[in-house]
Amino acid sequence: MRNGFLSMVATMVLLVAGNSIAADAHLMIMDPWIREAPPNSKMLAGYFTIMNHSGKSAEIVGASSDKFEKIELHKTVHEGGVAKMKAQSSVEVGKHATVKFQPGGLHLMLINPKAQLKAGDKVDINLKFKKGGDLKMTAVVKKGSAKQEHSHEHMHHDH
Repeated sequence: MRNGFLSMVATMVLLVAGNSIAADAHLMIMDPWIREAPPNSKMLAGYFTIMNHSGKSAEIVGASSDKFEKIELHKTVHEGGVAKMKAQSSVEVGKHATVKFQPGGLHLMLINPKAQLKAGDKVDINLKFKKGGDLKMTAVVKKGSAKQEHSHEHMHHDH
């Protein structure tokens, strides 16, 4: 009887401790990278995969980096056979869901780099969430592969 009561108290303490962890602990970012762009490019594209391990959805509402003037959330949409970039005010990461920011889909539009970035450089990016809290990631600048370049050839930016 007494042992049962003690284990119940221990379980309650564990539950309380588990709930006090910041929401960010349930969000995991994998393979953040930025496509290398020609010198003097005003815009670069950033990609990553985000996994949400919690039972609550999370909403990305913005991003920032001290290496860029500003960062916007963009999505490539196809209209009349032409791929266009559309700014997104937010991107939802559903509960127990994985969202990929990848060439030809969702991406971070990194605007006005403060210095030229080359393959191998690292960039700290802060993702901002609607319910508060930021998630930091370090993206590596990489050359796009031939396959990714092909999907990028047909893109037109709406200015």
